[in-house]
Amino acid sequence: MRLATSASLILLLLAPATEAQSRPAPLVGTWRVVRFCDQDSSGALVDPLGPNPTGYFVYTSTGQLSIQVMRTPPAGPLAGEPVHVGSLSELRPFYFGYFGTYTILSDSAVVHHVRGGTLPDYIGTDQLRSYSIRGDTLSIGAPSFPCRVLIRVRQDGVPPY
Repeated sequence: MRLATSASLILLLLAPATEAQSRPAPLVGTWRVVRFCDQDSSGALVDPLGPNPTGYFVYTSTGQLSIQVMRTPPAGPLAGEPVHVGSLSELRPFYFGYFGTYTILSDSAVVHHVRGGTLPDYIGTDQLRSYSIRGDTLSIGAPSFPCRVLIRVRQDGVPPY
């Protein structure tokens, strides 16, 4: 009888931990870009993809990451003009993206492990980002781009809004 009680107690103690582990991390889901700004050398905030960028940050429950953002309305090769982009630097004023995996370090820090994208200098690097989530709003950035603001549009296991 004592063994059964001990086993029941162990299962009872493990249940909350298992339940907590099965919940997705707060970043998991699809986030729509609302603002995508950088900080220039003087410290002023600038919008490199214009005042109305469009795009998504996607964090999967299995650790994959995809970030895709573009200028809206599109300009240059994305606006139906003849496509002759000699280099990624020519595309940069219109589109930004990368993909890879991510590791959550804490409730306010995540590392993006970049595997590919439009910034060659990012490929193969680990990009530390601080973040905060308030309701369905994600603010994420680093010192040189403090204001990436996104709204949650989908969370794994939950229908889209």
